[in-house]
Amino acid sequence: MTAAPTTDPGPWQTGHEKVPAVMARLAAAHGADARWEWPRSRNRTGYGVVCWQVGPRKRDKRSTSAHRLAWMARTGQSLGRLQFVCHRCDNPPCINPAHLFVGSPQDNMADMTAKGRRGPPRPGRPRLFAPEAERIAALDGRSLRVVAHDYGVTPGTVARWRREHRPTPTGRPE
Repeated sequence: MTAAPTTDPGPWQTGHEKVPAVMARLAAAHGADARWEWPRSRNRTGYGVVCWQVGPRKRDKRSTSAHRLAWMARTGQSLGRLQFVCHRCDNPPCINPAHLFVGSPQDNMADMTAKGRRGPPRPGRPRLFAPEAERIAALDGRSLRVVAHDYGVTPGTVARWRREHRPTPTGRPE
């Protein structure tokens, strides 16, 4: 990995305006307690994004969250990879440091759960008892799609079950 050129403005520069300048402009326009919505690029989940050039090629870019930079600009703290900047206001484009707090991944998940923003739990790998798995492995005449539909799983899951429970010459699953 090569070092960034000396002209690299880093994450603080976005277009012609620095992140602290954007924050000052938003504070003056909306007040210190208001939501300061990031006025530039956003990702698909609505969080503000800051991109900057780190090399001579067009693809030599880096990006980070605008609210993360806003927190670092206001507090002067450098954040580790496993430190999250969470929103008290639940507004993804908000960059007001008064609405932000630093937490661990566990803190972030607890905050999401407490505010009802965490979706239903996703099931893990489907479990199957040995007799069912052996029945599936023996159903060689039916397609994966048909068997998957019967058991409420994906065709890939049926294929895995067939592989894992395929009878050997001794008659036992592998």
